[in-house]
Amino acid sequence: MAAWATGCAVITAEHAGEKVAMVCNSFNAVSLDPLLVSWCAARTSSSIEAWSEVTSWAVHILAEDQQALVEKFSRKGADKFADIDTFTGTNGAPLLDGCSVVLECDTWRRYDGGDHIILVGEVNTLTVNSRKSLVQADGQFLSR
Repeated sequence: MAAWATGCAVITAEHAGEKVAMVCNSFNAVSLDPLLVSWCAARTSSSIEAWSEVTSWAVHILAEDQQALVEKFSRKGADKFADIDTFTGTNGAPLLDGCSVVLECDTWRRYDGGDHIILVGEVNTLTVNSRKSLVQADGQFLSR
């Protein structure tokens, strides 16, 4: 799957008073009416309990200069938000600054996806910035 070029996204939420986040390369558009998107969380994720319960979250499509966020939010067991400034979105999710696009979503459905859960969210707030997006293919970071 590394050969498939994909955008770089970070999903954030608040669960039980704690911020949670993960890097996601399974982000997809699902529907235009209603505006729905999806992504997958591995059942082996240390934050799977949060992703199984959250009612809202945000998708951050990273900008070309945000490669360090991929590395930071990919770490297991670390405080992923250490030294990261966030602000609270309209749905309560912690938001990252400087991204190409931020989609604030409410969980619409969850589906069994084998060793993953598939989360589908309805987009309630969409913020688009004039920034090139970060892309990854064959283990390399590119900008579009």
